[in-house]
Amino acid sequence: MASPSRSVVGTFMRHYRTAHHEALACRAKDICKEKLDGSNIQAILTYRAKAHESLLKKLENRDKKKHYENEEQIQEDIVDLAGVRIALYFPNQRDLVADMIEEAFDCVNWRSHPSPNSSDRQDGTRDRAYRPRFPGYEAKHAVVSIKKDNAGKVQWFQGDVVEIQIVTVLVHAWAEVEHDITYKNIFDKATLDEKIILDCLNGLVRSSELLLYQLHQHYMARITSAKDSFRDGFQLGNFLFERIESSMLKDIDVPRDTVKTRLEMLRKFLEAVRKDTQKDLGPILDALGFEADPDPQNSKNPSLELARISEKYLPFQPSLYMRLPFCIMAYILSAIPFEECVAQQNTVTGNSRCKILLSSISWLRELSESTHAEQAFREVDMTEKEEIARDWLFTGAKRHNILQGEEPDDFDYQKLRVLWEWFEKQDKHSIYSFVFRISKMGVLKEPLILSDLSWSSSSEGSDSESSVTLD
Repeated sequence: MASPSRSVVGTFMRHYRTAHHEALACRAKDICKEKLDGSNIQAILTYRAKAHESLLKKLENRDKKKHYENEEQIQEDIVDLAGVRIALYFPNQRDLVADMIEEAFDCVNWRSHPSPNSSDRQDGTRDRAYRPRFPGYEAKHAVVSIKKDNAGKVQWFQGDVVEIQIVTVLVHAWAEVEHDITYKNIFDKATLDEKIILDCLNGLVRSSELLLYQLHQHYMARITSAKDSFRDGFQLGNFLFERIESSMLKDIDVPRDTVKTRLEMLRKFLEAVRKDTQKDLGPILDALGFEADPDPQNSKNPSLELARISEKYLPFQPSLYMRLPFCIMAYILSAIPFEECVAQQNTVTGNSRCKILLSSISWLRELSESTHAEQAFREVDMTEKEEIARDWLFTGAKRHNILQGEEPDDFDYQKLRVLWEWFEKQDKHSIYSFVFRISKMGVLKEPLILSDLSWSSSSEGSDSESSVTLD
């Protein structure tokens, strides 16, 4: 006559339905996948239900110690009838995935595998012939219930649980091999040499996990940095310098020793158009031929791309060290409809208009050699009234007071209005329209040194006020 416990095992096995637990496992896997995809976490997901033969063997072995009295005891003891394994690419993401499981399932009960109190190998067996130098399979296991409103088409019964294992891809691969060789005994019991090799591989897996941890840390820091705004012109210059160095044409005529300097105009412009991060500026540099990973067959020629943009602004040519910053700004502006370039500065008051006009001239001088910019501005086609307004911008005695917030009188405001209207009517590919447009967008020179904004050939109104900082 069969013992009661043997009868319990037999009864449980007659009631056990592999298909039902496989459906449970599949549904749990789908829920996990949805959560992982939503967080862009890379992982390999597998699921399974306990096979009838292996479950029977396991129960018979455990029954020798447990002496099951009823089926409920078996169900409480064997929690992996339905199982999901989440094999992560990066070990750093274990805790994040654990939080997702807590949110997605009911009755989450965490277990460490193997148990901290157990020194035995799987199923309580101990290998006395060889003691591994490295710990065996280790993972974080969650025993969960599927929420009733998330069960889908799966029929859910009281007591149904799924075991979800969180491991890394490397541990997953090692565990599959180790389990087949050591426990399934495909051909025969694993030899001592095979156990030593498995142990060595386990050590390599653990070392590799540490490297993956460090790789993920560096990767996330780089991604975070790519989304951060450039702190200053030097950081922006470093990024540009790296792109120039990686471009295929090493003879590109942008002086590398000056790329990291005099970039405040570009930095402020990128901030104004919300492209002041590596993530946003990178595609623009790619389009100009400064690719991080150039393709010898398809990459653009940076020299030709810069020349193509510069030609639109002829006869103006930026100075050599300002050519790349100018072309970047011009390229971005070309994609913004002229009428959509909304002014970010107050363009009504006299002092704000004075700041914008003076900033336009200051940027013009920075883009070109100062004497060249001054000479060009002296020779532009203007009416007599416009020439008077232009000269006032370089020599007006009240500029300092106006910039400090004092509203101009009718005489000075008239000069500002005339020159403002002159800038507004310039062709969009005029350098004067360019500096005026970006100044209206909020790209203002700071500080404005009025003595530098006086005609070099005239001492009149040299403005001893030195500089004015724009608020």
